[in-house]
Order: sequence, then structure tokens, then C-alpha cells
Amino acid sequence: MQSLSIQLISVLFLSVIAINIILGFVVYKKDTQSATNKIFALLSIVTAIWLSSVLLEEFTQYYRMPFFMLVMARISMVISAPHASLFFLLAHTLPNQ
Repeated sequence: MQSLSIQLISVLFLSVIAINIILGFVVYKKDTQSATNKIFALLSIVTAIWLSSVLLEEFTQYYRMPFFMLVMARISMVISAPHASLFFLLAHTLPNQ
């Protein structure tokens, strides 16, 4: 990622976060009673939070802040646990209402 500028990385990350949140909102609004749609909306929110932590980790790496880089790496690892769990729940409830 060193060849890409930090501005391009931040624009890409922020656009992916926005698209992810919009997609989760649209899927949830389509059928608010469906367990699959609820889990997908939660998964999109957790994915957006995880992507934000990865973006902040990139910023700390670019600006050479090792302590905050370690903190953001740990936060992204902590967020990845519910992310994986929600993905498993989505795969488990996908065919059902």
C-alpha cells in the first residue's frame, strides 16, 4: 500500500464504508421482520466499523505513530470476532425467514 497515496486510500475506504452502510439499510428496510435482513444489517454495520479501524490503522502507519498503530491493530482484531460470528449467523439463517 506504500505506492498508493494516503488520500486515495482514504477516499476508497470511505466510499466502501458508505456503500456498505447504504446496502445494509436498504436490505433491512426491504423486510424488517426477516432475521436474515437483520443479521445482514448488523453485519454491514460491524463491517463499516472494522473498515474504519483499518483506515485509522493505515493513517497511524503513514504518520509513524507506533503506539496508536498498535492500539488500532488490537481494536481491529477485537472487532473481527463479532464480524466472523455475524457472518456465520448470516450463512446459517440465509435460506430462512
